[in-house]
Amino acid sequence: GKEATIERMKKDLQGFSRAKLEKLKEVVEYVESYIGKAATIERMKNNLQGFSDAKLKDLKEIVEYVESYIGKEATIERMKKDLQGFSDAKLKELKEVVEYVESYIGKEATIERMKKDLEGFSKARLKELKEVVEYVESYIGKEATIEKIKKDLLGFSNLKLRQLQKWEQEWGVKVLKERLETYNYQYLLELYGNEQLMSSYGA
Repeated sequence: GKEATIERMKKDLQGFSRAKLEKLKEVVEYVESYIGKAATIERMKNNLQGFSDAKLKDLKEIVEYVESYIGKEATIERMKKDLQGFSDAKLKELKEVVEYVESYIGKEATIERMKKDLEGFSKARLKELKEVVEYVESYIGKEATIEKIKKDLLGFSNLKLRQLQKWEQEWGVKVLKERLETYNYQYLLELYGNEQLMSSYGA
């Protein structure tokens, strides 16, 4: 509808500028066939980039892989909430990340995490994720790190080793350890990852 399109353009002009009409139509038709028309409309109202960024062939591969891992119903529910997580993913990288996370927290916990947060997997890069996990583990221990990943993989995926090292220099070992033990890491990034926020909130 026109009103919803205007509202979407106000919030997400980038999604429109990236879109190629024929490719967009293909993606929309595929998503609609998978999650239904009403859910597709709601998804488009919330985030056009999930559609405009997707390549149909790649999207289908990701959907098939995710479905094989968490089941079709859970995949449908995930897509209704987070199409961007599907369109951002690259199959080879996603498989590598899933295998690593599974080896660290176990398959059952990995399945549960994927049902809630595909973006945490699709945004991760294996080398960087390993660096962050190893660094955090050196501070809070393996068992606590496992529990953190079970709840906040996206935070691990968005964190970078250099950010952690910067926090260590600015806050000191004791404060960093306390914060790594206490907080969700996505929250820490939102609060302290920006230079201006860093100076506003202090250590």
